[in-house]
Amino acid sequence: RLNIEDGAQISATTLGDGNAGSLTITATESIELDGSTEVGTGILAGAEGNGDSGDVVISTGNLTASNGAGISVNTLGNGDAGSLTITATESIELDGSTEVGTSGIFASALEGSSNGGDLIISTGNLTISNGAIISASNFSSRSQEDGGATPGTGQPGEIEITADSINLFDRGRIVAETQSAEGGANITLQ
Repeated sequence: RLNIEDGAQISATTLGDGNAGSLTITATESIELDGSTEVGTGILAGAEGNGDSGDVVISTGNLTASNGAGISVNTLGNGDAGSLTITATESIELDGSTEVGTSGIFASALEGSSNGGDLIISTGNLTISNGAIISASNFSSRSQEDGGATPGTGQPGEIEITADSINLFDRGRIVAETQSAEGGANITLQ
């Protein structure tokens, strides 16, 4: 079991020319992320320089992200974002948002022409509720006026979800958005 709460983070990020490392997490029973503070809470692989972000691979039984906590692969620089693969044999539950952020799973390509990573999600039951989101996008989950990053111009990743059931309630969303001329940002549900 892995619990990440109150502003805690697991992160593999590059701020320079080198590539970030990969992040692999295996928690047989569950992974629980609970934001509930004024600081971002979650699991992150990112690139903010010229290097590429690493991949994130997560395996568990049940995954829960609430109160603005999230899992993301992103790029804010010239390097490409890695892919995010999540296998939760029983369930994934994403719930809620706060002033700090939105609960969810994200692949973002922001502030440049770099490409976003793919989201590959496999679970039994997927529930997204109360404003939570799964997103592959060039756009920040927060507006620029609220401190969000400038939209990127690279090609965002794809979303591929395999689940026995998918349930969206109360503004829960699965979103693929781009302003790239090359397109991309496809969603596959199966």
